[in-house]
Amino acid sequence: MIARRSSMADSRRRPPRGTVRGRRPCSGPSCGSGDGGEYPSWSPDGKRIAFNSNLSGDHVMYIVDVHGSGLVDLSRVGEGWQVDWSPDGHSILFTSHRDHPDDYTDICVMRPDGSGVKRLTHDRAYTPAWSPDGSLIVFSAPGLVVMRADGSGIAPLPMDGIGERSLPDWV
Repeated sequence: MIARRSSMADSRRRPPRGTVRGRRPCSGPSCGSGDGGEYPSWSPDGKRIAFNSNLSGDHVMYIVDVHGSGLVDLSRVGEGWQVDWSPDGHSILFTSHRDHPDDYTDICVMRPDGSGVKRLTHDRAYTPAWSPDGSLIVFSAPGLVVMRADGSGIAPLPMDGIGERSLPDWV
């Protein structure tokens, strides 16, 4: 089943039991005072968080341990936001303007170390989310669309009479 995410600032996945809520994910010049972090996504093992920050004026992706240490700067990947960690922990989806001279965005995927970047869509897509088994991806384009994890089999989800159809998530 697919549902709308409750808020762009809310994490889709909850922290594991015993995790302190409200802890800032990082500090220092890259992350400021904790402001600017957006679209957090928990790793499947609950030990890391992928997110983006726009404090520099660009959407830069990061990964940090839940305790705020081990910051991984993924700026070498280029611009990206709306991150979503795959259920197996091997990939991260993100939205990006890369390869677009205009303001359109597409869905890309990369390994957590920033390698293996691959563009999955080629015609206006954003807010990706993995299916629980990692075989499918739902995204907005506008309207809701589903594709296989490799970017093939793109198919719209017809939902006449429904208002806003963005920020999808699997439930």
